[in-house]
Amino acid sequence: MADLKSIIKDEIVKYILSCESPINFSSWYVGITGQNPAERKKQHESEKNIICQYFKYWDVYKEYIAKEIEDEIADLGVSKFTKDLNPIITASNKDSSGSEEKHYVYVYLAVENERAKDK
Repeated sequence: MADLKSIIKDEIVKYILSCESPINFSSWYVGITGQNPAERKKQHESEKNIICQYFKYWDVYKEYIAKEIEDEIADLGVSKFTKDLNPIITASNKDSSGSEEKHYVYVYLAVENERAKDK
């Protein structure tokens, strides 16, 4: 039986392959976060002035698993957003005891924001 890390890594690779043909891994980004993934997506779009096309995330529960998956996906040629190496922990991703509960791995295809070019 495959472990969680292998299952999620395989899902991510299959997802990327299903979104783009021919595949260009270097146009994709992988990251990890302890934040709400939808909020993280908005931050990326704002900070980088891009559109995060095909944005998808997986809950991996443990930070070390998230980091291992991120590294293995980056080894395929996917860019790693280094600011995400230490996930931002907020009140929204802690359980009632205050311990860290959520860790996500996410991927997206970075697309130039055409609206920004027109300004």
